[in-house]
Amino acid sequence: METNFQQLKLSFSGHYRGDKYKWLRFFLFDHVTVEDITHSFNSDFLIDKLEQEGIISPQNVSLLLDIALVTQLTDAVDLVIQYMNVNGQYTDKEISKYRKQLFEVLRESEQTNLSRVIAHYGMKSTEIKDIWDAVLMLEICGDLEDDNDKIKHFESLLKISSKEALTDQIVEVIVDSTGGTLHLKDEDIKLEIHSEAIEGEEVKVTLEIFSEEIDIPISHPRESIISPIIKCGPEGTTFNKPISLSFPHDAVNEENWEFTLLVKDHIQDEWKQIALTNDRKDVHFTLNKGLCCITLNHFSWYALKGHVRNAVHAKKRMLSGVFGKMLANDEYQLQTRLCKPSDVKKIKEDHRETGEQLLRPPVDVLVMYKKMKITVAAVSEQEWNVQDENVQTVTAEYLWRGTPLKTFLLRRSNSLENVLKATVSLSQESNRIDPVPVYCDVETTRPNPGVPSSTDVSSGAGVSSDTGVSSGTGASDQCIRQETRNPLTEKFNVLNDDLSEVFTKNKRKSLSM
Repeated sequence: METNFQQLKLSFSGHYRGDKYKWLRFFLFDHVTVEDITHSFNSDFLIDKLEQEGIISPQNVSLLLDIALVTQLTDAVDLVIQYMNVNGQYTDKEISKYRKQLFEVLRESEQTNLSRVIAHYGMKSTEIKDIWDAVLMLEICGDLEDDNDKIKHFESLLKISSKEALTDQIVEVIVDSTGGTLHLKDEDIKLEIHSEAIEGEEVKVTLEIFSEEIDIPISHPRESIISPIIKCGPEGTTFNKPISLSFPHDAVNEENWEFTLLVKDHIQDEWKQIALTNDRKDVHFTLNKGLCCITLNHFSWYALKGHVRNAVHAKKRMLSGVFGKMLANDEYQLQTRLCKPSDVKKIKEDHRETGEQLLRPPVDVLVMYKKMKITVAAVSEQEWNVQDENVQTVTAEYLWRGTPLKTFLLRRSNSLENVLKATVSLSQESNRIDPVPVYCDVETTRPNPGVPSSTDVSSGAGVSSDTGVSSGTGASDQCIRQETRNPLTEKFNVLNDDLSEVFTKNKRKSLSM
């Protein structure tokens, strides 16, 4: 085990070189001394310090897993999970909520705002190369710490956004003693306030959803959040009689799951975990055919967590999307993404910001707690070839807890060929079912080399209907401008997936209350 542990350390450090070294330095500020932080110039030194301090060991690498998950480096995630599977150990995460939230704001911040931070805090610009250096300096001096007022002010220096950007959806209704209903139709989330539940003055009631998993307590690889985060407001509002909240969840074959309702009254509070069988009078929930129904007497934050009891029969509903864009040197970047249904809006926005086109409308896929293989093949190898490996694997743990992204590069073999056709298939092996395929045809019309023009994209999809997977067909005409970019940079940019914008949403929301 010791030899494997040393190999893990070396490989893990390799993922945090260059600019990413500063990410690692940022996360380890709470775990090693300031002297070690300031005198270190490489990730190997910091990882060795963690071992010397007993923070990581051959039996405990949970901190490394947490860093890999938050930074969204899928190769690092797979590396640590494979080590943990072999050694059969899993413990709670160890990165603080504050540090995770601050990381998201820093990674989103625009470098153009660095001068504003330097000027505000009176720093020497010659000592600050980027925002990570600035934060390190502030933390050493005590000017930036886990304090709401300081964080709010620091955030305002980085980025200012409107309230509409804080949530995925929001609806507001004025409710009086006669009651009322709030309904987010796209998500089928409904809040019903019965008559005489409110006394006295009218109340502006809000119903909001968040796709981000805000500091959700996950203690086992088979656990996952199977609903959006839902907030009913104003926070703390109480009622004379119970009201009802209902929303869909992603668990399939409910009898093979164990469910826990997560509740907290305020954003800064810890989540309370409520079992399906409980005798509480303030909140109670039931499950029926994909719907979670909650009876409550005051407004809070809510989410549903699921734990797989039977990995053979339990399934989880996810969406599979395919994105792509033309790169330089006759290469086309094809990406597959899996996510919760409540995440799909944000996923589309993330890819749109980095120039990827949605080649096929996302389709429903019922996945099991097993590894998944994603395969890309060119229809005609005489015209296009998949570079490197055409089969990539998603671990069961990452599939269950994240929004897996896999990137494939296809190179044009025939310089006169202006059409790309490929298939993307997803499959999971099981003792009880055959591999489940999902096919996507992607056609990319491109002019002959040297003729500037646009790229038309059309697509269609079809899936076997007897495997528990449903899909739709669709076609669209879109344009992709041919650009000269670094494929590795593009791949990294798109890895900003399922954990982003948590700090922005939480902290700005508190500002608006």
